[in-house]
Amino acid sequence: MEENIDERGLLRSINAGEDKTGMLKQQIKLLADTRELFRSQYFNMGTRRLSELLDNEEEYYSRQAELVQLRSEIVADRLHCAVRSRQLRSMLDLEAHQIYGFPLSMDMI
Repeated sequence: MEENIDERGLLRSINAGEDKTGMLKQQIKLLADTRELFRSQYFNMGTRRLSELLDNEEEYYSRQAELVQLRSEIVADRLHCAVRSRQLRSMLDLEAHQIYGFPLSMDMI
């Protein structure tokens, strides 16, 4: 029962992470557009303050770092799901492989 609850929690975490990934990608795109506008206003027209430009840069790179972190968490959750469902070998395409002559598949042992 507890394992089933843990698996559902992992699946919810994966789904929420994928939703958040889409939102972060959209935020990064909008921040990139704002970044170009701020740079243009700062360098070409002189109407934007340096602190505003730097704040936008910080936000842009912060969102990118957050996206990388989120992607690694999703991969870890997917691996945990594969381990729990005993599908890790097939997920990694190791079913027909051997190491030092020993099969990697549990069926052959």
